[in-house]
Amino acid sequence: IYTTGNVSFPDNLVITGTGYAFLNPLGGSGNLASVTMGNLTIGDAAGDVQTLATYFASTTLNHPTIFSNVSIAGANVTFAAKLANYGNFTGEIGSDLVLDNVSSVTPGTPFSVNGLGTVFLGGTGTFTGAVNIQQGFLGLKSSTALNDNALNFGNASFGTNGTLDLGGFTGTVGGLSINAGATTTSQIIGSSSTTSASTLNFHGGTSTWAGIIQDSVNGGNQTVGVTVSSGSLDLTAAN
Repeated sequence: IYTTGNVSFPDNLVITGTGYAFLNPLGGSGNLASVTMGNLTIGDAAGDVQTLATYFASTTLNHPTIFSNVSIAGANVTFAAKLANYGNFTGEIGSDLVLDNVSSVTPGTPFSVNGLGTVFLGGTGTFTGAVNIQQGFLGLKSSTALNDNALNFGNASFGTNGTLDLGGFTGTVGGLSINAGATTTSQIIGSSSTTSASTLNFHGGTSTWAGIIQDSVNGGNQTVGVTVSSGSLDLTAAN
């Protein structure tokens, strides 16, 4: 797709089976021209391993790919924005992923985030499963995108780090943890916002967070606060 404006594909997209499904939105001269893909259902009850990915880019331009409603239908789903070692062709424009109104067919179904870009959650999330931020950024587009979800950071097998970008919103989480073997102080919670303060609201049981909570990620210049509305959150690093 070559465009300097926004493009919309309102039909539903259903992805099942095992393997990778790649989206490759290309653009002309415009940065941040969006590609809206309608509704997405991904995964299946058979437990197939499915990854929805966008290519890495050879330019600094970015065209967000947006799904208006997302349904997680299986327990082995990964969203990978700008997946390393895929793409990087001359003139290619990378794409972050925007997943609005995420729900799950079976309560408690988790999903994973990977890649070198950002997977954004927006709208109102009703899914209750954990989010595994194996690599890259999980970003918020609204204060209702998370639904008391547990967040697990890092991936020791690949030596990767995870970042939660609050983006000027309130993120309500039910648990925080770092996966075994991952470097604790490389797991980050912060904000890229240049206009609004952010809040991490812990609303869960008991968690110990050995990662870093800081004000700025990706050029943000606003503050990040922490509230505990339920349970107990123990911060062990120098934040």
